[in-house]
Amino acid sequence: MLQRHWILRLLGGVQSRRFYTNNRFNTKALRKRNLHAETLRLFGNVPVNTSDGGEWLLHEFERAGIPITASNRGRWLVLGNFGVFHSDWNPASFLSRLRDLAERHNMQVCIAGIGALGFYEKHWRDVASTWSKDFSFLHLGRRTETEISHFLQSVDFGITTNPHYLVGKSGTCMAMLDHGLPLLVPRITAYDDPTEFPAHLVLRCGDCIGDEILTQQTLSVPDPQLPRAVDELIAAMSATR
Repeated sequence: MLQRHWILRLLGGVQSRRFYTNNRFNTKALRKRNLHAETLRLFGNVPVNTSDGGEWLLHEFERAGIPITASNRGRWLVLGNFGVFHSDWNPASFLSRLRDLAERHNMQVCIAGIGALGFYEKHWRDVASTWSKDFSFLHLGRRTETEISHFLQSVDFGITTNPHYLVGKSGTCMAMLDHGLPLLVPRITAYDDPTEFPAHLVLRCGDCIGDEILTQQTLSVPDPQLPRAVDELIAAMSATR
């Protein structure tokens, strides 16, 4: 409440009357207070590097003893989490549905993470321990920007523990979209704006994850959003001279 009070006082006192936020939830909040606000999407946390064809990640699987190889890669669904793994998301319903889908399609699933977990490391370990009979888990920890970029270009889907309406505030989510990686969002709420992102890139799956995630990976073409973000930034700069 105090934060909102002082932010609104600050915005009401500045000379410029045009404001930008990085997600529609905050944009709508400002518009409700009669401020001229628009959404200008965030850039990702890591630059896009040239793809290595998945070789780096396959090597990491081999080192960890996970039997994913170039020859059997098509029989695996690999979900990638970049950044923290929030403990206020209980993945039980989502993972139960994912397990059932994988069994029906005779596929195996690996949930891989990269980046610093910080205080959320225990939650990752607890989830991995609980579901180790159904899925393979691998966390790669802190890595270089090049390695993270190779990771994001090698997994089938990204997965975030952020609720959908806060995806636009996340530099890690934006990095996935910059790389053209489709993003699964299990946490959907009444605050979401389903039109904020292209539906083929940000899937508001909730707990009702469907068969499309097991077939889309062979049909989809990477659709990196970085050029669109640059165009939006240039247009906003032009509009404000």
